[in-house]
Amino acid sequence: MKLFIYIPTYNRPKEIRRQLEVLIPQVNKHKDRVRLIVNDNASPNGINDELPFLYSSENIIFMKNCGNIGGNGNILLGFVFARADEFLWLLSDNDLVTENAVETLLHELDENIDFISLNLDMGLDFSNVYKKTKKDSAMVYEWIDGWVLPVSEGIGLISACLYNMKTFSPYIATAFYFHNSSFPHLAVLLAAAKDKGALKFHLLSRHSFIIEESFLSIFSVSDYSLSHLGMPLLSDLMPFKKSKIFLWGWLKHCWIMLFAHRNGAYYHVFRQSRAIICSYGFKFKVFVFLLPFLFFNYSIFRFIKAGLKKIKKHVKPLTP
Repeated sequence: MKLFIYIPTYNRPKEIRRQLEVLIPQVNKHKDRVRLIVNDNASPNGINDELPFLYSSENIIFMKNCGNIGGNGNILLGFVFARADEFLWLLSDNDLVTENAVETLLHELDENIDFISLNLDMGLDFSNVYKKTKKDSAMVYEWIDGWVLPVSEGIGLISACLYNMKTFSPYIATAFYFHNSSFPHLAVLLAAAKDKGALKFHLLSRHSFIIEESFLSIFSVSDYSLSHLGMPLLSDLMPFKKSKIFLWGWLKHCWIMLFAHRNGAYYHVFRQSRAIICSYGFKFKVFVFLLPFLFFNYSIFRFIKAGLKKIKKHVKPLTP
């Protein structure tokens, strides 16, 4: 199998230069098996003009969209450009790779597995959803009963998965359909898992391939947390019982963000997510109904906590 690395980028000239300085020598070392496309999403300060001049070759291509098609749209073009005999690695421009990442991955490519997950060292509990089999000295994991997506830090990182396009080519349209979820790259996995019943994959350590990663917290009320606002949309791709478990777990972790962004630029995504959550029964409706009360009390709690910290700084401890 061959490896196709697709890097979507927007307005990060320093990050993309640093990424390419590490990645290009590795790609050139394996020209017969690796190709690379860097696609700039029409950013005003994107790829420096000198980079294509320095690095372009038969297997290294620089592209630029004629207009900004959105972050998710630019990511999904990786599936469009990938070929059936390749593993697709959607690599973020600011997830800096290790010096031997490409060579190590090439040893892991196996046409008999569906994808490679770089989540071994992320503290996720996969024990309830996979079984392990030993094959050719490599451990092969297999999802059973579809993919129940864990709600956890880093699970949605685009760089954390490689896709065997022989398996996922039929599901590219699903990714575009779930564009609003902000996790269309996971929609491809969910659709295939639900359709096939099980997917085989290798589970590897992320730190063996990425030494510095972009980290988007789902627990902070910030622009970054917007990326998790549409995640409930993915529940449509899960078996009903599994989707209820997933949505309840998502609510427990992300309720602050759901309420905080109710009137923001992504209001349409908020409405879609809220409608899906409420469709799952009385317990979910009550939780959503109580969101303003919970958020109000949480805000007061944070205000009091911050005030106590300031007081503690200015009050000297009594000495006997």
